[in-house]
Amino acid sequence: MIAAVDGLPDLSPPTTDGNNPAGNHVILACDGMQVELAHLRQGSIVVSAGAAVSAGTPIGEVGNSGNSTEPHLHIHAVDGRSGRAVQVSFDGRVAVRNSQFDRMLDF
Repeated sequence: MIAAVDGLPDLSPPTTDGNNPAGNHVILACDGMQVELAHLRQGSIVVSAGAAVSAGTPIGEVGNSGNSTEPHLHIHAVDGRSGRAVQVSFDGRVAVRNSQFDRMLDF
């Protein structure tokens, strides 16, 4: 894991925090990619920078921190070298901007 930021407050909608866009978040290194999980609940992140994280490892809880108008998990994946966005899929379903998944997925 590359980075973890925790301690920012969860905000009541529609209040947002434009100074901390990702809010509480983690950045994971994964096969040359960087995956950011953002808008996590204050105090819920249970991993720290430098920790080994594998499938099934608890990371944190969905919250409403940062520049977010409602509780949700923001996933942002980029190539670690170029910074270009990369495609993400869950159980074979490709996530596109504003995708919603109806259930938690087991990894």
